Amino acid sequence: MDRKGIIENKLFATAKAATYGVVFFGGIVILDNFAYQTLGKGSGLLTDIVTSLAWLLALPAIALGANNALVVDALFGALLFGIPAFFWQFVVKDFGKE
Repeated sequence: MDRKGIIENKLFATAKAATYGVVFFGGIVILDNFAYQTLGKGSGLLTDIVTSLAWLLALPAIALGANNALVVDALFGALLFGIPAFFWQFVVKDFGKE
């Protein structure tokens, strides 16, 4: 395979990992929002866990002063999954192939 095709495949793998991060972190925010609306303001261990998770997921948006926690967490997930994938594709896999 030519050099251009190899780089395209590595970039595609990195973009795919970043997309998985967006879906994973965005899904957690949406699922927690649904659970919070479903459980309401009740009491109990499950309600406390859901409320704590909601605050934990909102902290990056609060720290950045953003209004939308879903967007901030999705971008955070993309970075959290994409940067290691990029490092893996372009540094670790090529180590020793010189």
